[in-house]
Amino acid sequence: MKLFIDFGFYIREGWANFTRSGMLSLFSILIISISIAVITLFSTVFFNVDHYLKNMKQNPVYSIFLTSDTTVKEGKDLSLYLETLKGVSDVKLVLPDEGMKKLAKRFPLAGEIQKSLEENPLPLSIRLRINTAAAATIKQALKPYTIVESIYSPHFFLSELESISSAVSFFIALIAAILVLASVFTIFNVIRITILARQNDIAIMQLVGADMKYIRAPFAVEGTLQGLSGGILGALFGSGLISVIRAHYLTRFQYLPFLSRITSLPLSYFAGIILLSIAMGLFASTLAASRIDYV
Repeated sequence: MKLFIDFGFYIREGWANFTRSGMLSLFSILIISISIAVITLFSTVFFNVDHYLKNMKQNPVYSIFLTSDTTVKEGKDLSLYLETLKGVSDVKLVLPDEGMKKLAKRFPLAGEIQKSLEENPLPLSIRLRINTAAAATIKQALKPYTIVESIYSPHFFLSELESISSAVSFFIALIAAILVLASVFTIFNVIRITILARQNDIAIMQLVGADMKYIRAPFAVEGTLQGLSGGILGALFGSGLISVIRAHYLTRFQYLPFLSRITSLPLSYFAGIILLSIAMGLFASTLAASRIDYV
């Protein structure tokens, strides 16, 4: 019972400190909100890149380019054969005109170049997904087919993307660490200023025999409230900013489908970001409150 009474006292006093601090609390919340918003943006980039790479690894899209003298019937027959193979899905025969339209839509410059050409230079091709484990077997099965000119494998592209992803991940982690340290430093100093402003109250509490935990705990609660408020505001602002960027800017990059399909973070990620903000507030304020000594 005493534990609940003590906890209620800490919450009441912490809330009183939080509301009394006024501009100092608002300044701290603003810094935390900006930091969390930036972390939310970078986390969204990391989440989408990671999800995209995993999806491509599990079911990479291959393109089988056929020789220029291949007929549509031969292309259809090969497509039907590929559909019977284990580990193959989403088989589609792409005619030269259809391929050029897709290319021109994705890369407008290619459409302009095609207008100056007398003939469509693209061959018949087959687009399909191949399970990574079955890739070698399927390539072996295609060897007897002389109409197969080349097979585009996305693995080189994937390895390049993974290298870029690793560099981006390191950069995001570095920026996040700097922002976390900046937020902790801000909360620590705001709580220290609050403690200095309440030196007389702290001295009176010590004179009447108050235990040190009754003096320090409300300041820890105050910092935690700052972290919670800043975390929620920052996550909301970051999420809103992502929606605006996706709606007004990323839709222009139709030739880069990955950018136009960027999604918001799952709720579990938002919960983790807010918990990080709370932890920053609790750590910084506890550290500042631990500096309170007996007068």
